[in-house]
Amino acid sequence: MRRAFLRAAHLHEANLQGAYLEGVHLEGANLQGAHLEGANLQGAHLEETNLQGARVEEANLEAAQLDGATMPNGQKYEEWIKTRRVVGRTAALRNGSEQIRKEICISDTPINVAYPAADELHLRIALGACRFEARPSEVGLWVTGTGDHPTAKRAPIIRQEGQLVTISEQEPFLERNPAIFGGVPHYKLEFGKRRPFALTVETGASEFDLDLGGVPLKALTVRQGTGRFDLNFSAPNPVPMNLLEVSSGVTAMALKNLANANFSQMRLAGGAAGYGIYFGGELKRDAEVEIETGLSGVDIAVPGSTAAKIVAHTPLGTSDIGYGLVKREGAFFTEAGMAGRKPYLTIRARASQGALQIRAT
Repeated sequence: MRRAFLRAAHLHEANLQGAYLEGVHLEGANLQGAHLEGANLQGAHLEETNLQGARVEEANLEAAQLDGATMPNGQKYEEWIKTRRVVGRTAALRNGSEQIRKEICISDTPINVAYPAADELHLRIALGACRFEARPSEVGLWVTGTGDHPTAKRAPIIRQEGQLVTISEQEPFLERNPAIFGGVPHYKLEFGKRRPFALTVETGASEFDLDLGGVPLKALTVRQGTGRFDLNFSAPNPVPMNLLEVSSGVTAMALKNLANANFSQMRLAGGAAGYGIYFGGELKRDAEVEIETGLSGVDIAVPGSTAAKIVAHTPLGTSDIGYGLVKREGAFFTEAGMAGRKPYLTIRARASQGALQIRAT
């Protein structure tokens, strides 16, 4: 609906998550309680629009016109922006720093999580738009690191409920929108290797860079809306992983050295995205992989020395089978797979409307 005219439209509690609304004319529209998470409203005309109670997490409101609009917290835009400016001036006077006046920034907030006494540990990372880096650690704590926050209203929150520890953040109504507030939090964490645990990552429009080499993971779940996600198992996982599950929306994703993850099952479900799925490393046991994507480009690479069978299905897409694979009975095999070596990797990949590339390395 790019540059569409929807003046005075009644869109009360409408579901517009992820909608492409660049430059749309919504002057005087009723968007009270609407779901605009991840919507592209760049340059949109929202003058006199009612946004009270609307959810705008990860929406792109860069250059949007908001004169006279009612903001999600019920304030008029003009009063709301004055409040923010007063907060900025007060911070400058209190700290005597022009830099703080401009950024109101809390730098390097420490994040330290000890191992709980529970047996089955589960770490959940649930964050909005951010940059996130994680590496293995040799220290005794479970999680160590820092968070750099452009606004104090997105400070990290650490909750423990039995075996589950959640690292999240406060959720003010618009401070989650980096296009308006000039930056996103930057997390730099390290994960300990003393005890096995399950890891869940849930995020929106973010950039994630994870190296989980040597981290003892019993399960890994990734749910990402948009952005970029890089995952690497640079060293073998010392414990068996039951399931590696990835789901994403519009994402550029690179998954490297997946054989080192030591999983028995892997599932990947994606939408319109680009995926690099690379099974480098040492396969220690039989593993099955299910990949299903929509309008995506998918690149799958398996070492020729790994015994593997790949079944490809592209009903409305295209497939490109690279050198080093042998076709037999509708499937493609690596050299080691043709020789019947063990352990064995079975991959079933379906790209319904995209391009699927499969190759041996």
